[in-house]
Amino acid sequence: MICEPEAISARARDFRMTDDVNDSSHTQPTAAAPEMRLNAPPPRAGCDILLVEDDPSLCRTLRDFLHDCGFVTFTAGGIREAWEMVQSLKPRVCILDLNLPDGSGLDVLRNILTLELPVRVIVMTAFPLHHLRPRYSNHTLSAWLTKPVPPQQLLEAVREAMGNE
Repeated sequence: MICEPEAISARARDFRMTDDVNDSSHTQPTAAAPEMRLNAPPPRAGCDILLVEDDPSLCRTLRDFLHDCGFVTFTAGGIREAWEMVQSLKPRVCILDLNLPDGSGLDVLRNILTLELPVRVIVMTAFPLHHLRPRYSNHTLSAWLTKPVPPQQLLEAVREAMGNE
């Protein structure tokens, strides 16, 4: 993966991941193909990452950061949309928020486990629920991160989930 600190845009490098429930622009993001950016590595065909996050601002920031790091990233804002996209896009990694408007992201994780889909999951939540992690297979559940997550920590988790490409 080509994403060294100097290759990350200042906007992406300086972002803070938060789960601000008081955000008045709380609308559900939709699946979007990443936009091309100057000096970004060319995206690969297919879907590297499905980002499931209901906060529009955080979703855009993370999508842009991951794109700047060379990942083909699609987004979903809720469980139903996420599950449909997991099945249709077959992402390699799913970055999954737990507190979503239509339920718990754990339902998506359970479905992935039940159907034994080859998707690695990174849970990223504002709630310190690390006690739930032992219930899930390390083969599927790659990381459990508590927001705010430093960009480098997220990038390391993604790289590890993908096998350190």
